Amino acid sequence: MSGFGQQELQLVLYQKLTNDSTLMSTLGGVYDFVPEYSAYPYLTMGEILWNDASGPATTAAECTLTLRVFSRSSGRKEAAVIMNRLHDLLHNGTLSPSGYTLVFLQFVSGEITMENDGVTHLGVMRFQAFLQG
Repeated sequence: MSGFGQQELQLVLYQKLTNDSTLMSTLGGVYDFVPEYSAYPYLTMGEILWNDASGPATTAAECTLTLRVFSRSSGRKEAAVIMNRLHDLLHNGTLSPSGYTLVFLQFVSGEITMENDGVTHLGVMRFQAFLQG
């Protein structure tokens, strides 16, 4: 295992999300960097925090993945529907990052808040992943 696998994990996560027609029918896009004038709602791939979880005989990393949903629909329903789909896709889901084994992927927390602009709802979800290489 070279590094902690965060790039490989982000790649397969992006592929899983963008290959889901149900999710993509509700989104203007899935971004690591949001292009100017992107259509709402959209999803961003936020921070990936990782910790070395290696032992004497194994190399491993524990990762926290953050996903953000941006919606300008009135109310929180649109963000909640998208977040429910993300939960269905990822909680206890499978991903195959190159060179690694995903031991588990689990939902940790989520929230929907109103941004300071007064029109954008922000849904934040965090998932915990454990990788072995």
